[in-house]
Amino acid sequence: MKGDLAMSNADKRVAVILVSWNTREYLELCLTSLFRHYTDPGGEVVVIDNGSRDGSIEMVQKQFPQVRLVCNQDNVGFARACNQGILATSSPYVLLLKIGRASCRERV
Repeated sequence: MKGDLAMSNADKRVAVILVSWNTREYLELCLTSLFRHYTDPGGEVVVIDNGSRDGSIEMVQKQFPQVRLVCNQDNVGFARACNQGILATSSPYVLLLKIGRASCRERV
């Protein structure tokens, strides 16, 4: 029975997906906190940008090149952007984080 329920390390990978729309300041704080505390070597972080015009995309590209960045030209909404993030990863598990005033550490 234990063999049937056991997962390999590859199966435990988690993708953290963040949806951003003009949240540069909070996104930067969240990513900084996330990379300070997120230690899953097989996991990944995906940011879906919903057409931000506040420099969010450039900030992620410059300061967090390890992040997979998906850029929408327009705001497609939170739910659709989450679905884009899920499709952008091959990880078997995802954590959807909504960017806001709370830090990622408080949420994770």
